Amino acid sequence: VEGGLPAGREIDQRRPLRSAERDRVTVAPGDEPRAAHLPRPGHDAAVTALARFMAERLRAAGLRAITKPCPPRGEGLLAGVGPEEGGTLLLGHHDTVWPKGTLGEIPWGTKDGRATGPGVFDMKASHVIALYAVRALRDLGALPDREIRMVFTSDEEVGSVTSRRL
Repeated sequence: VEGGLPAGREIDQRRPLRSAERDRVTVAPGDEPRAAHLPRPGHDAAVTALARFMAERLRAAGLRAITKPCPPRGEGLLAGVGPEEGGTLLLGHHDTVWPKGTLGEIPWGTKDGRATGPGVFDMKASHVIALYAVRALRDLGALPDREIRMVFTSDEEVGSVTSRRL
């Protein structure tokens, strides 16, 4: 398949990962979605802080990651792994409709192995899933021949006007 796995690599998508494969997928201690503890976006400084935090985590996982200004809505995030051509785009956003200070009233937490709190579902969980999916592909030696690119906008909740340049 053009743009698929490197030659000679196949993954049977109908079966779960074998235990030996699961053991090769790295999940660093303390790697829970700590982004939930950062100030909630809604103001450009908080959006920028979250974009920079995510870029740091993506770089630590071996991806290229940069933030770019999208004034007045903070910074967007561009990341990728693999050759810089074609491939797969993972698109998300890191702003939220929750007003600043909401974490004081509805704190982030975990209960029965589930993360709860403002912004966890829309859309912080998606960022964590994207990071772990790319890590799993890397750890299994199954990164595709083409780039996996991530674009996280800073203004989706208000129309994505400033991030369209990304």
